Amino acid sequence: MNDPTVLVLVANDAAGEGVNLQRAHLMVNYDLPWNPNRLEQRFGRIHRIGQTEVCHLWNLVAKETREGDVYIRLLTKIEAEKEALGGKVFDVLGQLFDRKPLRDLLMDAIRYGSDPQRKADLLRQTDGAVDRQHILAIMERRALVQNEMDISKVLAIREDMERAYAKRLQPHFIQGFFLEAFKQLGGIIHRREDGRFEITHVSTKIRERDRVVGTGRRCRLATSASPSTSSTSTSSPGRT
Repeated sequence: MNDPTVLVLVANDAAGEGVNLQRAHLMVNYDLPWNPNRLEQRFGRIHRIGQTEVCHLWNLVAKETREGDVYIRLLTKIEAEKEALGGKVFDVLGQLFDRKPLRDLLMDAIRYGSDPQRKADLLRQTDGAVDRQHILAIMERRALVQNEMDISKVLAIREDMERAYAKRLQPHFIQGFFLEAFKQLGGIIHRREDGRFEITHVSTKIRERDRVVGTGRRCRLATSASPSTSSTSTSSPGRT
C-alpha cells in the first residue's frame, strides 16, 4: 500500500473492505464472491476519492462450468441494466437476490446443472433477480422520499407563488381603503408620522354602526387633557 516499487498486490477477501487502495487503478477478481454486492465493495477500494486514473475491473469466471454459466449470465445482465439505469444497479446489488440467495443458485447449478430443465430455471431466476422492474422496486423501497419533482414542476410552483404574491392584498390598499371609508363616515384622522395615525374624532355613525352589527367589540375612547383630542383602543386584536 505504501511501497512505490510494488506493482502487483495479491490479497484475499480481507482487502475487499476497510482499506484504501487508490494507488492502484486495475483490479482482477480471481475468486468471485457468492454475494454480488462484494464485487462492488472490492471495486470501491480503488475507485475512491483521490483516484487520479480511470479504474478498470476484470471478473474471472470459469467457462463451461455449471456455476460459471450462472455467474456469466448474472454479470451480463448487471452490465446491461447498468447502462440502462445509469449505474444505479450497483446501489442495490446486495438486495437483488431477496427471493433466493445467489449462493443457493450457484449450489443448485453445481448439483443439478446437468439437467437442462433445471439449468434453464436457474437462468430464469438469475434474469428475474436483475430484472429492471425488480431493480426499480428495490430502489423505490430504499428511497428516503417517494415523491420527486423535476425542474419543470419546480419552476411551475415558483411561478404560481410569484403570481399569488403579486395578487395578494397589499398593506397600502388596506390602509387606503380604511382612511377613505373612515373620513366618509365622518371620522377625523391625522397622520402623525410614517405608519402611525391619530384619530381625533369617531363619528356617531360609526359608533351606532358597531351597536347595530352587535359584534360586542366596542372602541373605548380615552379622552386626553384636551377635550377635542382623543385616542382609541380596541378589545379585539387587529381592529382599529
